[in-house]
Order: sequence, then C-alpha cells, then structure tokens
Amino acid sequence: MDPSEREIVLRRLAASEEAVARARDLTARQREIVTRLESATHDTTHARQLLGMFEAIQANHERRLAILLDELTQRGWEHVEP
Repeated sequence: MDPSEREIVLRRLAASEEAVARARDLTARQREIVTRLESATHDTTHARQLLGMFEAIQANHERRLAILLDELTQRGWEHVEP
C-alpha cells in the first residue's frame, strides 16, 4: 500500500472509530436521561424513542467499523497507528 493510500485508510478508520465513540457516548447519556425520568416518575416515551434511535445509530456505526476492519484484514493490512 502506497503512503497516500495508507493515509486515506487511516483517516477513514479514525473517522469510523470516532463515530463509534460518539454514538456510544450519546447512547449512554440518553440511557441516563431515561433513568432519571423514570426515577422522577416522568413520561419516558419520547426519551425512550430517542434512545432507540441512538442505539440503532450506534449499532450501524459499529457494523460499519467491523466491515472496514474485516476488509482491511482480508487485504492483509494490519491496524498500526501512524
């Protein structure tokens, strides 16, 4: 893999890993919101809908990262930080 191709792959991988991390953070925060609302006996309908959306987004980002890592592995590329 030439240096420019490697740089593109590393940027794509970093972006994918960052998206997974952000999605995990958002999902965790939304779970906390649902828990607080429940403990205060508030309606959690909307908060749970948002949580479901965040969980779906997180799962999608994690699937995309796994696919990217699988593709790289199949090509014999090892994940090494620059």
